[in-house]
Amino acid sequence: MTTSPPGEDPTNSNSEDLTRIRGIGPVKQQWLREALNVRSFQDLANLSADELEARLRAEGQITSRSEIEAWIAQAQELTREPSQPPTPTPEPPTAAATPPPQPAEPSPIPAREEAGWQTFASFSVEFRAKQTEGQTERRTTAYHRQADLSQTWPGIETDQLLHWLLAQLNEPEPPPEPVAPPLSLEITQIRLFQPPQAPNPVSLGEANRHFSGSLKAQEPFSLEISFQLLGGTASPRGASYTIECYGRNRTTGATVQLGDPWSAALVPGQQTYTVQLPSAVLLPGTYRLQVIATLPNTSATPGYFEIPLLQVV
Repeated sequence: MTTSPPGEDPTNSNSEDLTRIRGIGPVKQQWLREALNVRSFQDLANLSADELEARLRAEGQITSRSEIEAWIAQAQELTREPSQPPTPTPEPPTAAATPPPQPAEPSPIPAREEAGWQTFASFSVEFRAKQTEGQTERRTTAYHRQADLSQTWPGIETDQLLHWLLAQLNEPEPPPEPVAPPLSLEITQIRLFQPPQAPNPVSLGEANRHFSGSLKAQEPFSLEISFQLLGGTASPRGASYTIECYGRNRTTGATVQLGDPWSAALVPGQQTYTVQLPSAVLLPGTYRLQVIATLPNTSATPGYFEIPLLQVV
């Protein structure tokens, strides 16, 4: 009784060994042949990633899209490989033939000994991988030769590996790296100019103190916003800030945007900013004034300031 080589379909001598493709083991190969009649690299190269992914999902097999695309790409490469010519059978040597001299093996280079230094601990670290049904499993193993101790972690581990090595040496662990607080914006003051060119502005809010006076309706006014950057990097490279102002009528609930959002680039190294916004007008009423300062495209916490009661008469 003859047996087929590993990876070869015993029922079809024309089948190619699909396990040559990284990520396809014997189980996946058998499934491809039975479910999709894929018996050659060309068959696999002709499939679309969408078709193969849908069929895998339908049968409860979880395979990433990137891995499926890698299978097809490898199959396409293998279909372009030139056929290998048969290996010629070497002729038997004649009685007079003399085998060529073999090069001498290089002698091992002895380790360099440095005066005064002695090894008190040595370790070996291995990162291993194996294929299980088309999935790659990795693990990290460390071995302490002198103590004959070993430790294994799943995946590619570095942090726990370092802690374990230091523990074997009875060395204190390094202090954690200082973590800068997250970057945030804080609006520190809002002042009002009415008219916009007025020489003496009125302070609407500073710290937790708020303005309690009134504005003149339908007359232009301008807001001056002061804010500062806290924590993180004072001025992220290439970042800009945006300020938006809104007035919410406390009677009708209607919200009015006071002009367009104002944007400008941050200055490297600068932490405090003051900007006077374009003029705006408000109709008579009682308003809640809201100001929002943000750093778009960053993780910085926005700044928010509210004047809960602003009379416009």
